[in-house]
Amino acid sequence: MKSVITLDNVKKMEVRSEDLDKVKIPFKKPVELKVIHQEKEYYLLIYLRRRTEQLLVLSNGAVDPKKKTPPIYMRSSWVEELPGSLIFIDDPTLHGTNLKLGWGQGTDGTFFLENIASFIDKLSNRLKYKRENIYFYGSSAGGFMSMMYATMLKGSKAIVNNPQTNVLKYHEASVKPLLLHSYGTDDKDKVMEEFPQRVYVVEAFKYYGNIPVIYYFQNKKCDTDMRKHLTPLIVDMQKEKQNIKKLYVQHYFNKAAGHNPIPKEGTIRLLNLAMSGNLDYHI
Repeated sequence: MKSVITLDNVKKMEVRSEDLDKVKIPFKKPVELKVIHQEKEYYLLIYLRRRTEQLLVLSNGAVDPKKKTPPIYMRSSWVEELPGSLIFIDDPTLHGTNLKLGWGQGTDGTFFLENIASFIDKLSNRLKYKRENIYFYGSSAGGFMSMMYATMLKGSKAIVNNPQTNVLKYHEASVKPLLLHSYGTDDKDKVMEEFPQRVYVVEAFKYYGNIPVIYYFQNKKCDTDMRKHLTPLIVDMQKEKQNIKKLYVQHYFNKAAGHNPIPKEGTIRLLNLAMSGNLDYHI
């Protein structure tokens, strides 16, 4: 029988961030790990497998606050089909809000993505996963966060589907409430001026001094994604003389799907292929 993660069968653990290098996580049992860092709570859902050298870290796309309240671990019901050991990341930006998207922005004083990247680094070292075997996956906002994590943790890779590359170019109905919550202003120009490395991956590449390998799956029939995210990414990487060869773009064509992610079966297949180094996807 396949394992399905529910609140009833998840083991709950709590640890302070400075003790992550000592935490003991059991194999083949879902564990919700609450990490306390500077009196803020962060949540990870972990599922470890024996006899695998690979770690897959998954981030959330948009959530519906009317249907689910944080912590939220998108795609955690796929645990048996997904490859490698698994960490599902909840975005603490959304806690105590009605926001659908947080992009890991945190507050002007605390960039949550940086903190979470440090947790993943400590945990992966503790669990003996090498950087080159760590893959970050997500679609839409989860894709943005995955590229950011891989940028912060040099040697790791990102696998993304229809991601945002620039938070500020997404729909204003989602962006402006997020900016007000995280930065106390909805002035996008001001946020870009003060925090460019938080909201645009090209700026993050410069700030952290790293361009990760990115397997980028894009529906070419989603005009908004192409015009506001993928095309500017390529243009600006070239303008900045960044290593565009690290960006592997795979287009597919599905007008009906639009911005929606590739369905479960296709996503699991592309994850297995990308994590095996096979670039012949044929979605």
